[in-house]
Amino acid sequence: MISVVTGSEGFIGRNLTKKLAARGHTVHCLDISHPGTGPDEPGFHRHTVDCRDPGALALHAALEHADYIFHLAAVTKETTLEGFRRVNVYPVRTLLQTIIDRNIPLKRFVFISSQAASGPCGDAGNPSRESQTPAPVEYYGRSKLEAEEIVASFAGTIPCTIIRPSSVYGPGDRDFLTLYKMLGRGFNIFHGNSAQKISIIHVDDLTDGIINAALSHNTAGKTYFLTGNEAATWEEIHALVESYCGKKALKIDIPFPVVKFLAKAGDTAARLGGTPTLLNSQKITLSEAAGWICSAERARNDFGFEARSTLAAGIRMTGDWYRKHGWL
Repeated sequence: MISVVTGSEGFIGRNLTKKLAARGHTVHCLDISHPGTGPDEPGFHRHTVDCRDPGALALHAALEHADYIFHLAAVTKETTLEGFRRVNVYPVRTLLQTIIDRNIPLKRFVFISSQAASGPCGDAGNPSRESQTPAPVEYYGRSKLEAEEIVASFAGTIPCTIIRPSSVYGPGDRDFLTLYKMLGRGFNIFHGNSAQKISIIHVDDLTDGIINAALSHNTAGKTYFLTGNEAATWEEIHALVESYCGKKALKIDIPFPVVKFLAKAGDTAARLGGTPTLLNSQKITLSEAAGWICSAERARNDFGFEARSTLAAGIRMTGDWYRKHGWL
């Protein structure tokens, strides 16, 4: 089987390509660049291609014999909605139209969206489900929902599956690395979100779920949340990482009005510098909701999805990987 993966240099993409190769797939990685990668490894073929360029995609030989296409290429930080659309939305239509124009007999097109496309659950006691009307609350989520709508418009011609991962963590993730480093230094800082409850999934469970969804006949034309078995508050997640680090950390809970003020300052810096800042109003909007909880019940029913990693074990495994590779 031949699988094409865009965004293979990202955290989820790197793990997905390894899983595909382990299952016997020949993997073609399509990325704008390949920083730090060497020559092709057995089972991997790396291609530099800008998925935003219709001409580059339309002519690329890697698509010709593809059985599966996994589209992960995206940005999570931008200053404008149009900036998100340039990467997260327009290439999706280009890629799907290319499949039709070149008459590629694809077995499945898998679009990796985000829980952000659905929006928060509103009530922390009632997880979001795929049947609910999406209500994204910031630009990234809106761009992912727009891309989902494009995928759905092609579903009558191309077998498509949409995956909405919850928060993802695991070995190689640089976002969670920040949390380990902070708690390892003895600081436990919350940005007004300590009580917010989220769904979370280990990257191994997510990538297994993505592949199994692609291979299942039951999943064509459908959308799925993929998440672990345990939802947790940020305070509970921090406590697990603090326990792993073995150091009692000083808790600092910044009041939300202060966080919002700092986020507006970040917005101003982004506008002046043209580069998105880590703290901005778009990101802070995510922290205002009581919960970001979703249900994987449809995935369990349709293709037997099962998250095997407990949160405590996953936190330990991730920390061990960071230490082994000199990241901590």
